[in-house]
Amino acid sequence: MRYFLLFTIVIFCSKDLMSQNNLQFNKVQTFTGVLGNPPYFASSSSPVWTVPPGKVWKIESMSVPGAEVIGGAVNGNYAGLYFFLNGVPISKSNNGKQPPLPIWLKENDQINFASYSSSDANASYYISILEFNTSQ
Repeated sequence: MRYFLLFTIVIFCSKDLMSQNNLQFNKVQTFTGVLGNPPYFASSSSPVWTVPPGKVWKIESMSVPGAEVIGGAVNGNYAGLYFFLNGVPISKSNNGKQPPLPIWLKENDQINFASYSSSDANASYYISILEFNTSQ
């Protein structure tokens, strides 16, 4: 009986605690492109995508950095792909590993891809995102 009473008190008191926002599905977004032909030992980057206010993004799938090199790195030349979250590279092609998915992004977070090359190779990218509205 004591445990039942304690459980009941905890349940009634917890209704006043803050909870997470509710998420409502809004749309699917897919960004693709080719970062190409930078000068030797230079880089190019995709647009920077920002999570809008009142939204959260869930990255469901994306390019495995370095896996989509087109136009080949031969004779010691290389090309690769970085994935950036808020200006910080969280994945790069020299290890060929993708960050663990899914990745949840809050409003105002920014993402983009950048390539680097020691030749005139191209790197393609894609990213698939689910966008949710937040409500309280």
